[in-house]
This record gives sequence, structure tokens and C-alpha cells, in this order.
Amino acid sequence: LNNINPEDVRLLSESGGMVIRFTTSGEFVTDLQSLTDGYGIDKIIFGDGNIWSRADILYWAKEGSAFYGGTSGADQIIGSEYDQRLSGNLGADYIDGRGSSDIIFGDGGNDTLAVSISMLGDIDQLDGGEGNDTVTFQDLSTPVFVDLVLNQGEVRTSDTFSASTSSDRLIATLIGVENVID
Repeated sequence: LNNINPEDVRLLSESGGMVIRFTTSGEFVTDLQSLTDGYGIDKIIFGDGNIWSRADILYWAKEGSAFYGGTSGADQIIGSEYDQRLSGNLGADYIDGRGSSDIIFGDGGNDTLAVSISMLGDIDQLDGGEGNDTVTFQDLSTPVFVDLVLNQGEVRTSDTFSASTSSDRLIATLIGVENVID
């Protein structure tokens, strides 16, 4: 895919096939047999040199995540207790994965990405994308420790009411986020 990088693509499993959506343009391509009986796309080669194998494609399209994408307006996207890929697309969006291990993209616009539930084993990946983006932990019941410098965007909690102990667990990673509210 010339001039397309992995962060510009969202995959969605649909009726045994796969939809490849390009977040930069909103356009999409449908491969009707990509997930059945070995037919379809074997690899995707991106403009930046990254290569997704068939296993990568199957994971991103089917195994690891449900996908929901917003519109060009200001959306409120609330997830579920399942692993999901949530994308705001354009506009000033509010996105909350609501538990499990979610991959959340703010994409274009000044977005708010929320972590309101984090159970043992849940690790969210939050990518603000373009714009002036904020991550909020206001509805999480325990304090968090956010490190945007030394550990490149790690968020940890001790699951107690005192932040930063030796047994803190990782609950999220942050990319492209300008503001944090805890």
C-alpha cells in the first residue's frame, strides 16, 4: 500500500470476508473471501516497510478485536467488556473502552480517551492521533501513575488507594496524547 502505514488502516471481519478501511480518506476495500479456507490476502506491505503476514491480518480483522469507527463529527463511543478497536475518525470525540484490553484511536480532532474500568490483565493501548488529545482516568476507582517520559507513555495502578507502589500493574500505554486527567 503506497503511502499508507499500519496506523492508517483498520481491518474488520465481516461475513467471512474482510473490510480494509483507510482512516486518512475514509475509503474502504472489501475482500469477500479473505478469512475463509485460505483464500484472500496473504500479506499487506505498507509504505513505511512494515509487512503484515496472514496471521497478523487474521488477528487484526477477527481474533483480537471488534471494531467500531466514528464519523467526521463529534462522536461519543462507549465500548463493552470485550476486546475492541475503537476509532474516533474525525471530530472532537469521547471514547471509553469500558473494560478488557482495548486499542483506541482518537484519529483527527481534539479527542478525549477514557479509561474508566481496568480489571486484572486488562491493558489498553491509547493513541490520540492528530489534534490536542486528552486521556482521562477520572472514573477509575484507584489512583494512577502516568509516565510520559521515561517509559514512553505507561500508565500503572497499585489497585489500592495509594499511588505508585512496587507492585503496580500496567493498565495502559499512551501515544500522541497531550493532556492527562486523573
